[in-house]
Amino acid sequence: MNKATSSVRYLEVVLALPLANRLVNAKEIAIRTGKSIPWIYHEEKAGRFPKRIRIGTRGVAWRGCEVQLWLDQCTTTS
Repeated sequence: MNKATSSVRYLEVVLALPLANRLVNAKEIAIRTGKSIPWIYHEEKAGRFPKRIRIGTRGVAWRGCEVQLWLDQCTTTS
């Protein structure tokens, strides 16, 4: 399996999983929103995106239910 094929497979798996009851990383949020990872951090700092939680000394993630709520609010206001 080459890198392009594994990337496509990753996208398929990620997008098939519901957000509820799990933690999601910045890469998955970027894929789901079409925004960049720096955009996510910027919007979080500005208070327009859910706050991340620390999951290790260097790791962070977002609660999937909060991200889903944010996505739902974006679609209803658009």
